[in-house]
Amino acid sequence: MAKYMIHTYSKRLWYVKEYLLPSMYEQGIKEEDIIVWNDYSGKGNLISCIESFMSVPDDDNGIWHLQDDIIICRDFKKRTEELDTGIVCGFCCEYDPDVNSAGIVRIINMWWSFPCIRIPNKYVREFAEWFNARKDNDFEVIHLAKKNKNDDLLFRYWLERNYITERAICVKPNLVDHIDYLIGGTSINHNRGDKIIKSPCFEDIDLVYALKEKLEERNDIH
Repeated sequence: MAKYMIHTYSKRLWYVKEYLLPSMYEQGIKEEDIIVWNDYSGKGNLISCIESFMSVPDDDNGIWHLQDDIIICRDFKKRTEELDTGIVCGFCCEYDPDVNSAGIVRIINMWWSFPCIRIPNKYVREFAEWFNARKDNDFEVIHLAKKNKNDDLLFRYWLERNYITERAICVKPNLVDHIDYLIGGTSINHNRGDKIIKSPCFEDIDLVYALKEKLEERNDIH
């Protein structure tokens, strides 16, 4: 049975509770298979990510890590259960070097997929321990971590230096789409301005339109 962790913070918890979680329940994902990791004390993107990684079980299983500004595809449960092994990238965007590189790829060719990525627990724990050991004395780590973000960049940096022969699966069509522009915009990458980052490989566009209508209705009520 696949397990999931939603990474969120207090200002986005409303979307997770009112929309993202119900969409997962509707597909038959059980509440006990989902961890909602809420950065309730405001530690920030990177530190919250590291702490969440340290919290995963020390076993040979893995977890689907989801960000709080996504919409899932209509067969999300089925596909994540079928793909529940190794490193799996469920999202791509214009920042990825090749959105057509679907299938089994080398680590250096995997997508920047932190909105939806399955990672073995062994890797996230090792990465978190590596970061904690170097955050105060490794120049490159300090440089990448100085704005308390770049969790995806640091994980990739670590992965390429420790598991370069590993392979990842890039899933197309994508399992999720990025909808932060519908719920207030980016919470950390303010240099983007009003730029919308979406997946070119997400096919259930009708679900995005339906969500947009629901959110507009909610805003009218509130």
